[in-house]
Amino acid sequence: MFFGFKQTYYEAVIFMGHKKVLKEMLYSEFEAVLDGVVGEPEFQNQTCHAVYLKIDMRLNILGAVFFLIDFDTDGNPDRRWNLPLAQLVDTAPMSASLNGKSIGITCRSQCQIPWHQDLLWEPDLSKDSITLKTLAASIKSNRLGLLIDSGNRGRIADGSAADDQDSAQSAVGSDYKKIIDETARCDRENQRLVASIAEHELIVASLKTSHEQASESLREQFAREKEAMLVNYCEAENTYQAVDEKNRHLQDEIKSMRKALEQQRADFEAQLSASVNQQGVDYSALRKQYRTEFQRKLIEQTGDLKNRLEMREIEAQYREDQIKSLKQQLSEVSALSDNSPAHGTSSGQGDREDSVLELEALGMNFVLTLPAVRPLSIPAVDLAVFRAQPIEYVAERLGLEPATYKSWLRYARNPICSELIAEGRGCGCRLEVVRPKEFIPELSNKCSEHQMSIGQKLRAS
Repeated sequence: MFFGFKQTYYEAVIFMGHKKVLKEMLYSEFEAVLDGVVGEPEFQNQTCHAVYLKIDMRLNILGAVFFLIDFDTDGNPDRRWNLPLAQLVDTAPMSASLNGKSIGITCRSQCQIPWHQDLLWEPDLSKDSITLKTLAASIKSNRLGLLIDSGNRGRIADGSAADDQDSAQSAVGSDYKKIIDETARCDRENQRLVASIAEHELIVASLKTSHEQASESLREQFAREKEAMLVNYCEAENTYQAVDEKNRHLQDEIKSMRKALEQQRADFEAQLSASVNQQGVDYSALRKQYRTEFQRKLIEQTGDLKNRLEMREIEAQYREDQIKSLKQQLSEVSALSDNSPAHGTSSGQGDREDSVLELEALGMNFVLTLPAVRPLSIPAVDLAVFRAQPIEYVAERLGLEPATYKSWLRYARNPICSELIAEGRGCGCRLEVVRPKEFIPELSNKCSEHQMSIGQKLRAS
């Protein structure tokens, strides 16, 4: 307090969290925090919700500014933070009622200076809210040690004024007194109505801001789900292309082998014909024997390739079914994101849960296809667990550790020898995909030549 100047109000800052008071300080202490004189380690790396309060000498709240402030990892405030709290509270509209008195409120939905809205937050100021009551109770407890004006002089002055008024009223007629009383009553009623209207406008603005924030959150959720579906679709498409490429390679190998067998057959027939011409051998008997031997070799050599080709075709068919399912799900999510209102997400989630329950009631299961593994059936009730932790879920179903299953999955998706040879280049030899339980990390993903090399090194050590 300066000499010759009587203080008429106090300034304080209160930090809030989960509808309770975390810390109180005088505004002078808050300025010291802003200047870096002291820090707030308890608020490290947080965005705090704080309230600037203007308080009269009887600890009644006159106005409030609900603002945000960031603290770094050392508990120091953002040095770029600059909010004119006193100006905001002085220009705040009287839009809330506390203990029968109107107070000025500045928050995100009610700010006279629009460019400061991003540094403000929206409190719950509905009729049943306890936000203002919590602030008032904290100030009334006077943990800040504020000096309280007892108000005796005011009461004496009020008494003298009342006596003078009684004398004046006794000097006038009763009609004049009735007019004065009626005018005062009308003024009080008008003030109450104005305060009530302002309070309801603040509640409406607060609800509107909350609705906009919820809508933005739902839009972000839809965007994340759509992006996840696109990623799954791209992965399935890439897998399908890889399987299709393998099928083409197998078909080319079969064609090449057939050509080679035909050439061998022609060479053998030529040799046999030459032998008959020179030595008089029974050509028909040898030809019949050759055909039998040729058919046996052809069946042996092509049987494995046919099995591999059939397996690839089955995998391709399952991948194609997966892609169609993912496309349908992606279309549904896109349609829901583009056409459904923001507040309807909860009902959309409920519809999806009802759909899963209907599938379960019908006895329908989802199928996961993996290389060298029979299709894995996933019940509808396990779909949420599978989506949340796919690696752990499949590893448990296959009886593997998650790390071993991940290693097998990388190997199965690209079954080539991973052994490094000269100049850091991989061997790249194509491998047969083994089943998960037969997979040995750092051995099954090597060709037979490098597996023998690894065995020799182990025996030598």
